[in-house]
Amino acid sequence: GAGSVIAVNVSSADDLRFPPPGIPSEWRILWNKLFPFTRPVPVPGLAAIVMRTLLLASAHRTTLVETGTRMHSRESRAHFSLFAIDTRALAVVRIGLASILIYQVLTTPLPSASAPLIDYSLIAALPFALALLLGYRTRLAVAACWALYGLPLRPDLFDGVVPLESYMLTLFLFWGFFLPLGAHLSVDSRRGASHTRKGLILSVGSAGFLIQVFLIYFSAGVTKYMPEWVTEASALETIFALPAYANDLGRAMLAFPTILAIGSVLTVVLEVLGSLLLMAPGKTLALRRTVITLAFILFHVALAVFMSPIGRFPYVMMVAWVVFLPSVFWDRITRRPVTAEPYVDTGRIRNVGAGFAIVYIVISNLITWMYYPANEGFPAVWQAIGKYLLIYQQWAMFSVPSSL
Repeated sequence: GAGSVIAVNVSSADDLRFPPPGIPSEWRILWNKLFPFTRPVPVPGLAAIVMRTLLLASAHRTTLVETGTRMHSRESRAHFSLFAIDTRALAVVRIGLASILIYQVLTTPLPSASAPLIDYSLIAALPFALALLLGYRTRLAVAACWALYGLPLRPDLFDGVVPLESYMLTLFLFWGFFLPLGAHLSVDSRRGASHTRKGLILSVGSAGFLIQVFLIYFSAGVTKYMPEWVTEASALETIFALPAYANDLGRAMLAFPTILAIGSVLTVVLEVLGSLLLMAPGKTLALRRTVITLAFILFHVALAVFMSPIGRFPYVMMVAWVVFLPSVFWDRITRRPVTAEPYVDTGRIRNVGAGFAIVYIVISNLITWMYYPANEGFPAVWQAIGKYLLIYQQWAMFSVPSSL
């Protein structure tokens, strides 16, 4: 005598793939049998088998309940998570950062025999950069790259002058330590390392990486709210007239002042409004992030084309922007959809460390917005902490072109 039953399943999506994660392939087992002195093949224990059995039984029971209802649906929370990152995007970030680091090592002249030991840190980072590129011992590799590559940057940072592209690379290596960069296209994923679960990762570290990219561009846009960028719209014309920043193509654009004026205004709009739309929740989040991310990548392509003297900065930032591309984008590219629900990283040390870094960068940017353009408000101890960790920041890039 009951009426119509409508059910909504709000539980997390179960991973029912076969073979389940953690089960070695038959080829790996055969290889281990042929070469018994290699590393033993990890196999699930009795507890894992029992848990898998209970999971399958629960999924079967849920299916029976759904078939007995008039209407049912599953509400996925993945699409509403602002701070989850697809691990396929992290693989691209890993390969991109490692490639840029390797390129810099190979193109940097060797230090002289009388050079201090710190000058050799870049060479010492090369094997770890190769390991990061291949995704071998990824967490160790990214930590070593950050430490060795950033070693000679600290004195420059305390002196107030540091190459922007090098600092950005170090900054994103720092955030990469808190994330499973080796979940895809890596040696770690092939050997079944514990931190290589595929799908969406939701953690304090993933939130930190996304917030960091957002703050860089939102802060850069807010500090550009000046006549040169907004009302006079002469900023790009001023910048392209400077030999230190524009190449031949950039100087050729001086013949088109109207295009440069429009570009000045659109730069501020993209950095402020585009950044805000990236972090605004809603059903169109995936679409917005895809469009805006591709717009920012094209923005940096333009920087690389017209402002070659700025070095590797555009390429580092193009790599960093990949984290905003949603799962639907990667599903189309790889044709291999992953589990829709994000999994949560419960590593206490990683989450606490990333949480401290988030607090630091948010407060630093708030101080920038409050006191810019005056270089005030930063206590000496606050600056020292950020400079030692290589996360000190005050983003005001090209805010006053006439002062360059």
